[in-house]
Amino acid sequence: MSNLSPEEAFKRVIAHAKEYGFIFQSSELYDGLSAVYDYGQNGVLLKNNLRTYWWKAMVQLQGNVVGLDSAIFMHPTSVPTPEDSRSWTKVLPSGATEAPGMLRLLPDAP
Repeated sequence: MSNLSPEEAFKRVIAHAKEYGFIFQSSELYDGLSAVYDYGQNGVLLKNNLRTYWWKAMVQLQGNVVGLDSAIFMHPTSVPTPEDSRSWTKVLPSGATEAPGMLRLLPDAP
């Protein structure tokens, strides 16, 4: 193994990924930003396979995890404050003694 600097090693990885269709620099495709990369044909397949593997391992194979797909950008007033949490309660799945994850944050029914 050669003694490459981290910068040179990164440049070689990027060159290899570009050569084999994993990524393309955005500016090379359509005058985009030079620091942004887009997925090529093999990169899309790799990304989708990794996402599917992660989803199965972290969500589907766990008994106490549920999947949630939601927007990450929210209006500041929609995010609960510590004052809001005083009126919230735990909602337990049937047979559970402790609520997993986000179930702890469900508000009381009106």
